[in-house]
Amino acid sequence: MKALSSVLRKYIPFTRGVMQESLTYRFRFIFWLLFEVFYLIIAYFLWQGVFTAHAATQGIAISDVSIGGFSFGMMVLYVFFERIVAGLTNLSAATFIDDDIRDGNIAMRLIKPLDYRGQLFFQSFGFAVVNCVIFALPLTIGLVVFGSASGLPFSLDLGSAVMAFLAIVFAGIINFLISFGFGMIIFLTLNSFGMWQLKEAVERVLSGGLIPISLFPLWLRVTSSFLPFAQMRYVPVTFLLGTYNGDLAGGLTALAIQVFWVALLYLLTTLAWRRATRRIVVQGG
Repeated sequence: MKALSSVLRKYIPFTRGVMQESLTYRFRFIFWLLFEVFYLIIAYFLWQGVFTAHAATQGIAISDVSIGGFSFGMMVLYVFFERIVAGLTNLSAATFIDDDIRDGNIAMRLIKPLDYRGQLFFQSFGFAVVNCVIFALPLTIGLVVFGSASGLPFSLDLGSAVMAFLAIVFAGIINFLISFGFGMIIFLTLNSFGMWQLKEAVERVLSGGLIPISLFPLWLRVTSSFLPFAQMRYVPVTFLLGTYNGDLAGGLTALAIQVFWVALLYLLTTLAWRRATRRIVVQGG
């Protein structure tokens, strides 16, 4: 416990600093929140249109339509849960790495008697905490209230809730490690914008951010289900939807795959970090 307390005393200031900075520049968060709200509204009416079209084609009620195993109510929950999980697991190290290199702060970071990856983790954690308080928590409360009034099919039991919590924790770590690994590429170039856009596009698709992975073609569904991107969003969302209710073995298997990716990504990013520090190019400073 003393060792943990010592570590927290060293790194918590990085979390606190990011939280204070985020709250200082409030307009950035306001515009981000507006984007998320508009995205949810658009996604809701888009899927409503898809399910309504299927219902009209088959001559049945929209409540009887099933697409890829999803009813309309489940799809609404999926859309909301996906954004909630995305906010809770948004531990993006690459942004901080990019800023450090461009501003010349990377040199000062490396001479400190602190682990750079640890600094970035606690910085990213601070951003995730702000996301949780400002976005994820209010959205969750609103979803529960709206869902209870409209009859959305909540079906999460206690066991799945515990596993969902663990899945979200592992998802955040995987998200951080993937972002940290991507940040190592920034050491090789001073222009990361194109790579950033490519990463976001690939991640959004393969994590189930656009559509559930269960709607992918079979070959892509099987491949994507095991890749680390699915572990970041899709897997935690399936727990929240009650997919593993009463299926302890299936839930533990899903968590084991996440743990595997945490261990593998930690090893890969450690090796990448050792190589990247040999060729640091600094702007500014």
